[in-house]
Amino acid sequence: SEISGKPAAMKSAEKEMQDADEILGISKRVVFGLPCRGVVNDKENFERCMKLIRNFQPHVIFTHNPTDFHRDHRAVSLMVDEARQKAAENLQPDWGEPWETPMVLYFEVFNLFSHPHFIITFPKECLDKKLKAMESQPSQLSVLRVIKQQITGRAMDRGAFAGGEGVYGEAFMMSNFYPAFVNLEKMR
Repeated sequence: SEISGKPAAMKSAEKEMQDADEILGISKRVVFGLPCRGVVNDKENFERCMKLIRNFQPHVIFTHNPTDFHRDHRAVSLMVDEARQKAAENLQPDWGEPWETPMVLYFEVFNLFSHPHFIITFPKECLDKKLKAMESQPSQLSVLRVIKQQITGRAMDRGAFAGGEGVYGEAFMMSNFYPAFVNLEKMR
């Protein structure tokens, strides 16, 4: 069925995104509008990623693991890695000023990292907020029936490894597609 010219599923997804943004405090979200299992690392999407990087000028990009089980996650990861590198080159000036993002970090979704590069720890309040945001996604909860348990278990495991009891964490791997840049002068 359609509502206001949009399929009901699309309206539902938009509502779920808005709900999660509100819970997490996200003020800006860019959606390409690509269908599930339809993300393709093609010229058009690659150029869109490059333009976004130049527009937002991030210092760190968080993206999916390139070996994730989900085909869309793999496509996004590879596209973002290459777009990050190309966004720094002095080409296509009409797309904005070149921007060199120092680092790309992969996060875990389905595939767990056996040897993560970083574990970022956080308090229980952050885990509670993440679970509440997940609960605002009924379309995903019906497919990923145990996702809340996985999120909690993973956060407890990563936190215990990095900080001990009562500490939660998330693991990240650093992309090796293109070198990361560390300015030691800024770290003083």
